Amino acid sequence: MNYYFFSRELRDLEKKGVEKRARKKLKEAKDLEKDLTRGKKLKKRYRIDNVLIMATISLQTKLSEITEEEAYRLLLEAGTTGREGFFCLVSDLDMDPREARSKYRSKDVVEKLFSSMKSDIGIRPIRTWTDNAIDGVLLVGFLAQAMVSVTRFLCEPASSTATKFITDSIQKLTLTVVRRRDGERRFVLSNFNSLNEAVLRCYGLFSEVPTM
Repeated sequence: MNYYFFSRELRDLEKKGVEKRARKKLKEAKDLEKDLTRGKKLKKRYRIDNVLIMATISLQTKLSEITEEEAYRLLLEAGTTGREGFFCLVSDLDMDPREARSKYRSKDVVEKLFSSMKSDIGIRPIRTWTDNAIDGVLLVGFLAQAMVSVTRFLCEPASSTATKFITDSIQKLTLTVVRRRDGERRFVLSNFNSLNEAVLRCYGLFSEVPTM
């Protein structure tokens, strides 16, 4: 089943892409024409890169026949397909188009979540042979992602902070274990910054500003 949609935002984005490519091609044509006028050697991308082939290449641009405005308009027309803003979703289920679009957007959310788990949370590659091992890796990743979300909710400084910055800030904390002669151990936490201090304080791990 094919579901066809039109998006004004997508159309505007694709039109900007066509305009950007048109400006790039216009500049390329102007630079090439300038090189031809000055008798310069053609750039490598215009030449045959093969020592066994001898070729004489003659290039001629249309810029000598039309104005720069006409050239830009010609490039826009060549780059415009008429399908800007239209897209199609394909599914084996017969459903309302609005439901199909909603499910597709939910899929996008899931993909971004997994991308964050791999790049920001840093879960290890799932190269295992048992279902329990796969479930374990995903569970740890989801729990870590959930803790980041809870941290954003509880901690004001982290509310608008990217996951990567939150995890990096926490990982900078250093725990030093000092062993005394009587066998007792003292734990010293250091490498604080404003973000990880706020996070620790939100979870009640200390109430005073640390001195290290």
